[in-house]
Amino acid sequence: MWKTGLQHVKKDDPIMRELAGEEMFDALIANRKELVKRRITCQARGISSLIAKSQLLTSLIQVLQVMGSNELLLREFLNVADIGKLVDLIIDLSGIDKTRLQLSEREKLIKSVAQPLEERKSQVDADNQGRQAGPNTQQDGQEIAKILGVGNQ
Repeated sequence: MWKTGLQHVKKDDPIMRELAGEEMFDALIANRKELVKRRITCQARGISSLIAKSQLLTSLIQVLQVMGSNELLLREFLNVADIGKLVDLIIDLSGIDKTRLQLSEREKLIKSVAQPLEERKSQVDADNQGRQAGPNTQQDGQEIAKILGVGNQ
């Protein structure tokens, strides 16, 4: 892109001269043929890439809405799409810093302790369906100790 601009900029362009500075502009103009022939290129990322990301995100959301509105389409989509990659793409296109959404080590530990307890509670609730079951704090404590690898096992 810069090569195209360099090829077509006029020697008396006051805006480019002011932007680049007198010396730099004169050096670019004097060596433009040589600079344009070099294999090195640059890509400027600005408003164009932001607009492209926004358009891609909009298109992606529209496709997801269509897929989600029809059970058959959704099932087929889920067979071909990697949900993790899809989430990563949506986060990236949204301009969100993914690291701010990741669990800390402490949060991962808490989740690893809480998840088996929740599963156990669901199983107990299913087993005790129809009768009142109270919490078993001693068993819960033993379960937590077992998961953490502390105490008598």
